[in-house]
Amino acid sequence: MLDLTTGQLSIPAQVPTLITRTPRFAADGRLAYLNSTLQAIAVFDFGSHTATYIPNTSGEMGTWSPDGNFIVYPEIVFPPEPTPVPSVAGAMPQTPTSESENSGRFYSNLLRITVSTNKADDLSGSNLVEDASPVYSPDGQWLAFARKQLVQNQWTPGRQLWLMRADGQDARALTSDPFDNHSAFVWSPDSARLVYMRFNVAALSELPTVWIIDISGAGETELAPGGYLPEWIP
Repeated sequence: MLDLTTGQLSIPAQVPTLITRTPRFAADGRLAYLNSTLQAIAVFDFGSHTATYIPNTSGEMGTWSPDGNFIVYPEIVFPPEPTPVPSVAGAMPQTPTSESENSGRFYSNLLRITVSTNKADDLSGSNLVEDASPVYSPDGQWLAFARKQLVQNQWTPGRQLWLMRADGQDARALTSDPFDNHSAFVWSPDSARLVYMRFNVAALSELPTVWIIDISGAGETELAPGGYLPEWIP
């Protein structure tokens, strides 16, 4: 941390040997950052000079809610082990279930953490998905995120841009370009549109492009061929 008044450097992590990265400030001045050494998101309060920790094995920082009450981030989750069925002499062989077929696999779900209590809510629910890169809308009503469906007949090589309510309800896809990976989501100040980057995962030599879309799904327009990491001008 650099104090702009005094020019002095400080280390909120308190232990200089810890590997930390991806700082994110809340609206009230608290600082969240990824502590790779501890595999946790640290939330540092400059008033009390104390930190709390949120377990994180995905290595992705996530996003603060605009009111500073929540952090949403992707976390690796494992499906429950299938319940063994006792064999019965003369019985027909058991047909594999989705539970048994998915045993040993892992997924990436979006967790919403109540920062004051560390209570976790799984916003991805029971869907077999790979969710990543959540970003709150400025009004706090929506989350934009990247999703790859892992159900066999819905799988795509690229992650699509999805939208859900801040409580995880009404999740829906805004894009449906199977071979394009969508990332770097940035909300317009009025929470009505998103700009983002996309690239063709089947043609890695091609340059990425920057696009814009309305949250209704309308008006998808290419803005900058060969563009990277878009931002809105204030």
